[in-house]
Amino acid sequence: MLDPATAGALITINIDPSLIEAGRSVQRIELDAGNVSLPFGVEVLDVSPGSIPLQLDRVETKSIPVAVNLSGQPAAGYRLLGGPTVAPAEIEVSGAKQLVDQLSIITIDLSLNGLSTREQRVVLPLSRDPLLRYSQRSVEVSLDIVEENETTLITVDPSNFVYGSGDQPVTIDIDPREIVLQISGPRSWVQTLESAQVRVIINPEEVQVDGGRTLIEFKQEMISFANPHARPELVTVRSNPGEFHVVVSS
Repeated sequence: MLDPATAGALITINIDPSLIEAGRSVQRIELDAGNVSLPFGVEVLDVSPGSIPLQLDRVETKSIPVAVNLSGQPAAGYRLLGGPTVAPAEIEVSGAKQLVDQLSIITIDLSLNGLSTREQRVVLPLSRDPLLRYSQRSVEVSLDIVEENETTLITVDPSNFVYGSGDQPVTIDIDPREIVLQISGPRSWVQTLESAQVRVIINPEEVQVDGGRTLIEFKQEMISFANPHARPELVTVRSNPGEFHVVVSS
């Protein structure tokens, strides 16, 4: 006796192509013991129903985009930066035109629970329609998960300023005498910052030596860190005041 749980994998129904009428999309095919292939030693006693409807359709291949449905939250102290990226972004799907035309997007589910910067890439199997053929069985999802930001205030004075590359011996004065920098970035990096690690670079094209007092508008690219973060795009720096005067003398 066949086990019902595995019988489907052992039994095949054969349809004689000569019985299929050209030009008809839906027709009925008669079934009997001669249509059924069974394992050795198993006999067909009856076939019910005695006929099945057969629908014919043209085969179509279409590129379908893949989307990720996110749920949950990353590990404590981390956040997802931007959206996930999927490779490949599209998958070719082949099968009956009616079924392929109904498929506009392939969605995969991904839980962010517990993920951190140590887990950037996840390979996920696709949920596939058994009646269709897919060019991929799985996709790779890349997640940009970074530490939560923290903000600190660092006070700088003329000792933090550098003229150009710093090779030229000059004296730098600023007005006001102290400037407060608001620095935001990944928490563990921000917590290591000290005033002595921050340099404010004065561009020689903007301020001439012995050229008198020059008003400078603060720009983030003026800031240099002794121990910069590996991903500088995650760091933002603002200055209070946003403008200050600089005098460079020999």
